[in-house]
Amino acid sequence: MFFIIIALIAPFSVIFSQTTVCLDAGHGGDDPGTLGYDGHGYPNEEDITLAIAKATEGEMRDVFGVLNVYMTRIGDYAVNLDKRVKIANGEEPDAYGCYAPEDGVDYFITPI
Repeated sequence: MFFIIIALIAPFSVIFSQTTVCLDAGHGGDDPGTLGYDGHGYPNEEDITLAIAKATEGEMRDVFGVLNVYMTRIGDYAVNLDKRVKIANGEEPDAYGCYAPEDGVDYFITPI
């Protein structure tokens, strides 16, 4: 579904070239989120959210031409809520995307 949304708004990429977007890959480090398919293996929720955020970052740059895309975490480490908020607000983004799978993959990207 996300890639359908990208296809629908790709013609507006000129508008997005001056846009700043923060992507928040939830969980990480000592907070794996929901455990993998066998209860303790890969992929955990933290792995899925990070993979989605990284793929979205690439799409934002390649499809939309958004030059300023940053993430609250780029590896498997914990970022507490206060720090996530500081990172998210740090560059005054125009939009914020958060990935938190619950019974599937849920995500939202919202204007700030």
